[in-house]
Amino acid sequence: MTFEYLITHEPQRDEPILSILRERLLVVLEDNLNDVEQEALARMVQTDFQRLQNSAPDGALRSILSFKLVLPEETASIQEVVDEFTDALAAAPILHVLKFEDPLLREELAARAEELFAVEMKLRRVLSIIYLHAYPDADPYELLKEEVEQPMSKAKPEKTAMKAAAENQLFHLTFGQYVNLNQRPAIKDFAALIKSQDTYEAFRAELMRQPVQHEDDASLLSSLKERMDAIERMRNCVAHNRRPTKGVKQAYLNALPLVHQDLDNYLHALSADWADAVVPGGDIDEDYRAKEAIREAIESAEWDEEDHTIQIRDLDGEYHTVSSREELESLLCRIGEEVWCSSAMVIDGDYVGSSDESYWVSEALEEYEERLGAFFASDDEDADD
Repeated sequence: MTFEYLITHEPQRDEPILSILRERLLVVLEDNLNDVEQEALARMVQTDFQRLQNSAPDGALRSILSFKLVLPEETASIQEVVDEFTDALAAAPILHVLKFEDPLLREELAARAEELFAVEMKLRRVLSIIYLHAYPDADPYELLKEEVEQPMSKAKPEKTAMKAAAENQLFHLTFGQYVNLNQRPAIKDFAALIKSQDTYEAFRAELMRQPVQHEDDASLLSSLKERMDAIERMRNCVAHNRRPTKGVKQAYLNALPLVHQDLDNYLHALSADWADAVVPGGDIDEDYRAKEAIREAIESAEWDEEDHTIQIRDLDGEYHTVSSREELESLLCRIGEEVWCSSAMVIDGDYVGSSDESYWVSEALEEYEERLGAFFASDDEDADD
């Protein structure tokens, strides 16, 4: 592994800087239980260039030196060796130390970048659900129209660009902005607001209204404030290729699983009922939905024992009265077919798969056979006559 350093130092007449670097490295290696021969040690510190600085006010000569630290992969406790060697450099005659290329840091930041990608995409997904629900009639590319926080880029994201990238405004916020969501800008025209409301209560409600009013959604947005700051500090390190301090790393490692848990809990609450109902008996989704619609229609039906009619509510909420087994089955088939078609996949204008609403209706009516037989018996007798 190769690590690149840049130092400024005061050249010593009695000891070359290269010898000083190797001596300090040897101490660190041996402290971390590495046995190193002199020949191998010599290859571990490789100078690149040196540039003399202008004389200091006190007349001392100073120099800028670039060198590489090359450690074998089998070096024991390699992270500790690098950290301790970096610390050991910060002593006379060395005045200033910078570390650049660092494969260990590169590996750590790459891992953090993957973690940040996962949590931010999950966060954007949840926030999109929240704001799409809060503004059902709004332009989906203007969900932040009532928010203080807006995309930070000087050139605001255009609707066409967001649409082409399958993004929305939430993709253009930072972790630091997520914590300030659900805040409206200060109202500038109170007179207009007062005139637009009929009562004081309505005026007060509009004055206090948040962009997101759903209790659970607003609660989630509020909870972000406690944890996003720690994640933002780590994101800054990743974005700018800086090594996170121990404090930044620990705060991030504490906050990350809690954020994931909050987001997972939110999504699970939305999908819990659905997850339990997706594949009973191995049904595919559209088949299951159609079966359930048929079953619910017959379960909620109103039976008129006097007129021998059954009233069924369709998908639009309208009631239909049937007076024969044939009419009943026909109506239930239509309900099942409509639900199936609204859920099934379509490719090139054709449905993938096929519905079997007649069979599903016969299944749903099995437990009602005895009642139906007696209910429409008079119709059968009239037909026989």
